[in-house]
Amino acid sequence: MRCVQIDVEEGSLGTFDVLETWPERLKGLLGDVGGSRQVLIADCGSIHTVGMRYPIDVAFVNRDMRVCLARRRLPPGRVLGSREASFVLERRSNPGIWPVEGDYALVEGEWSLGGQYGRETN
Repeated sequence: MRCVQIDVEEGSLGTFDVLETWPERLKGLLGDVGGSRQVLIADCGSIHTVGMRYPIDVAFVNRDMRVCLARRRLPPGRVLGSREASFVLERRSNPGIWPVEGDYALVEGEWSLGGQYGRETN
């Protein structure tokens, strides 16, 4: 599994595991016992928190690397999406920095939004 470093204007968000396969993307943060895992879900425009036991922080990012939707403390049992999103950032909710709508994300590492990643918006 690949990892990337993600920064926003306010500072570093840390390291994210890149989830690219269907099973990885479907599972997301489910089963994250330690609570420190952060994930980038590639080619994703909607997420769910069905089966989760804790709230999560979520940021939907578009092809321009701009955060188009961000939520803190999304409770279990919810569905959230953005038609504009190309990928999603998730983590167990915590008080650390998190992007807000309009922020730009800088992704450093071996992952690219081009090609098969990212959804076309019409």
